[in-house]
Amino acid sequence: MGNDYQYTHGSFTFKNPINQVLANPNSEIAVGSGFTTYTIELKHQGKSYRVGFLQARGSKVLEESGVGIYKGDSYDSSVECSLTKPIKQNFAATKIRRTGL
Repeated sequence: MGNDYQYTHGSFTFKNPINQVLANPNSEIAVGSGFTTYTIELKHQGKSYRVGFLQARGSKVLEESGVGIYKGDSYDSSVECSLTKPIKQNFAATKIRRTGL
């Protein structure tokens, strides 16, 4: 999407500039002993969409993918992704803040 991250669910779509997404406090790669959690936070019309997934070390398989939707700091709802369908992701992994091990 050029220099933007795009969020799409059904017919609902919006974009955020990459630099804005990377600056959001909930955009991070959290490394643990067996899994890595990838999260990017996009914002639209007063809501925060925290898109993320887990990946076991050494695996190319995405696990527990979904979207947490927040109004301010309060949880509002979520969207789970079907793991039986292909998931497209293109996180700027070398640019996102890293935490953990």
